[in-house]
Amino acid sequence: MRGQLSLEYLVLSLVALSLIAVSIAALSVIRENSLHSFSLIEFRHDADTVASSVSEACALGEGNYVSADIFVPLSVSYYDGKMTVSSGEYSESYEVPCAVGDDEIGAGSVSVGVEGGVVFFG
Repeated sequence: MRGQLSLEYLVLSLVALSLIAVSIAALSVIRENSLHSFSLIEFRHDADTVASSVSEACALGEGNYVSADIFVPLSVSYYDGKMTVSSGEYSESYEVPCAVGDDEIGAGSVSVGVEGGVVFFG
């Protein structure tokens, strides 16, 4: 009787440890997915901020500046009326009202201005 009780506790402990291992594996996947989602949301926010700042600077005209706060480093390129903002594996394209100079934007406060009909970042 005593040996059978020990065997039952051993099986019960094995089942509990198996459930814990499966839970930890699932939580690890959930964590990775949430980090990826957060990075994507942060990128899209910054890309939208850059696009709206470019549009605003274009609307204000030559010699005016707009300030934007960026949280992730971005790369900006312009071709055929479209500005493409990218960072790592993410990329978004926007139609903008004026030409944009190709540039790399670091995280932090960025000035967006228009000189010579071309938007630049500083």
